[in-house]
Amino acid sequence: MSSYSKGLEVADLVTFMHKVFKNQFSGPRTALVLSKKYLFENNTKYGIRKFFDYRMLDIKSNKVYNIKTRDIKVVKIIKGSN
Repeated sequence: MSSYSKGLEVADLVTFMHKVFKNQFSGPRTALVLSKKYLFENNTKYGIRKFFDYRMLDIKSNKVYNIKTRDIKVVKIIKGSN
């Protein structure tokens, strides 16, 4: 199942790069997805891509952030159990 079509799931542990400025990304971060809110979807040449606003707990800093789909590049997903 692709994170582009369904988004990340609550309880997933995600390693990602966060967009800092235009196409520049920060080093990898690891966070736990606490909740997600549907924003909109786009029809692309690869199929429908859905966009979400995630509430994530950064594992290292222990801070909660709101991050939008368009501002991250997913490196690795460890599926959580719901």
